[in-house]
Amino acid sequence: MPVFEPSAVSTVITTDTSAGSSFIVKFEIDPGDVEAVLAFYEDWFSAEGMEIIAMLEIGRGGILAKADTGATQVTVIDGPPVEVLLNWSAIE
Repeated sequence: MPVFEPSAVSTVITTDTSAGSSFIVKFEIDPGDVEAVLAFYEDWFSAEGMEIIAMLEIGRGGILAKADTGATQVTVIDGPPVEVLLNWSAIE
């Protein structure tokens, strides 16, 4: 899963489970990039054939999507600083 650029990654957590790898990535973005971040991930999920389950109205916005191998959530957290939290969970 790509990280939106430009950004400053502050946290990466990876966990291996029987279903596969799961991860959390947190990165800081410019406050003016919120809409661009959401559009970037919405386009990327669609291009990867993932089903967009919901557009979230938490923080500054978010997306919940699902694939055969996992589920993901992108959440834009209001700051300062404005941060994006990516969460991918593998499923069997």
